[in-house]
Amino acid sequence: MKEPFVKWTPTENPNSTIIPGKMRSDRQELPEGFTKEEADKAEVQEAQTLAASRSRNARSSATTALAAAAPTDCMNYWPRPDLWVCGAIRVKYDSLGGAGSFLLWPTSNELVNPDGFGRRQTFQNGPIYWSAASGAHPVVNHFFAAWQRNGWESGPLGYPTTDEIVNPDGLGRRQEFQNTAAIYWKLNEAYAVRGAIRDKWNTLGAEQGSLGYPSTDEINTYGEWTQFGTRMNEFEGGGLFFDPVSGFTRHGRWIPTDPFALPEDEDLGSLDSPGDTGAVTQSAPSAPGPTAMTTSTCPEGTNGYTGDKAKYNCIKRVRDAGGTWWNLRQGAPGGFGIEHYREDHHVEDAWVEGIVGRYFPERLSPTGSRWGWAHRYTVTDPNSTWDVFGLAVIMNAADVAASAGVDQQQFGLVTAYCYIPKKDENDKPVKIQHCPDPMPPGGPFYR
Repeated sequence: MKEPFVKWTPTENPNSTIIPGKMRSDRQELPEGFTKEEADKAEVQEAQTLAASRSRNARSSATTALAAAAPTDCMNYWPRPDLWVCGAIRVKYDSLGGAGSFLLWPTSNELVNPDGFGRRQTFQNGPIYWSAASGAHPVVNHFFAAWQRNGWESGPLGYPTTDEIVNPDGLGRRQEFQNTAAIYWKLNEAYAVRGAIRDKWNTLGAEQGSLGYPSTDEINTYGEWTQFGTRMNEFEGGGLFFDPVSGFTRHGRWIPTDPFALPEDEDLGSLDSPGDTGAVTQSAPSAPGPTAMTTSTCPEGTNGYTGDKAKYNCIKRVRDAGGTWWNLRQGAPGGFGIEHYREDHHVEDAWVEGIVGRYFPERLSPTGSRWGWAHRYTVTDPNSTWDVFGLAVIMNAADVAASAGVDQQQFGLVTAYCYIPKKDENDKPVKIQHCPDPMPPGGPFYR
């Protein structure tokens, strides 16, 4: 009666030729998926490999088998014939338990990676990747899927530099890669975090901090902000932005589910410090409201006007996600400013303050029209049940009020309006004269 196959071990004293009734397959059951012919061939190859190995004595018994040969030696793994595992990949494979590990048996010989430098070998449950700079490491299951999404070794993550590591919380795992990158897994999915976003996340406690685990890879920001190279990761408790364009003193701010909610962690101490380039995080909000935005009183000398000049009075200031403060002027219907967007376009103050305070602007070159538009903030909501596609807020950085005999400080907001998904002949969204009235609570711009 054959002994059952429980766990793989190398063949002890393998036969160098097929001897009927004397092969390992004659005394032990085979693992599922293998035939006796394959097993007998593998045993003969095992004996031939050991005979040629400089370290064949190291594999004279199952107990010493995993000490194995020198890194240059190749081994095959019974009952799989015709596939050999060699070098550093073999050393890693043996250290995990060889065919008795979670990888099981090889399904290929060693392969050259597309970069021409690294190597990989596939196994039943995943590959082992090797490069001279990173060593040999398996990448499997959710980690492999996340790595694949990010372009494997040719993508921004590069090669793996560790095996999977259990995180301090005892729940999740991570795997380190080149380029200050890592893939984090928890329960059912894995996502990549890297570069400046990961650096900031680490300073906030990484997965044990208020943000928790990542819920996306590093991705482009939404809509038209992508043209500036702005990147983001979303996490369980919020998100982080990175903006490489010079001019922003902070490289990120979370776009929360409710863009008008009060943040618990403002982290505003050095927003205007040129040397501060870290991403900014905010904890999960608790309740929406127009008073939640980062606003302040207006600069001295920007209000107190009366009569025809009253429209130039600065009512308040709001700071955008890049740290720039903007003046919100009283304005007038049919003209510009707060009263213009309220009366002419039915836009509420809270939406304007929320959008400016939460988003990065597009940087528009002054055109000479509409007082030299310089910055535009656009939010879209393709899931809105309303016939409203977005809200654009136009800001002006020029001293356009100088000719009116008022202060020459930064002018500020010009207009805000809604537009719909329909495109015109220039493939631009069609503006509508009025936003829907009434608008849904909190505005239509939830993510």
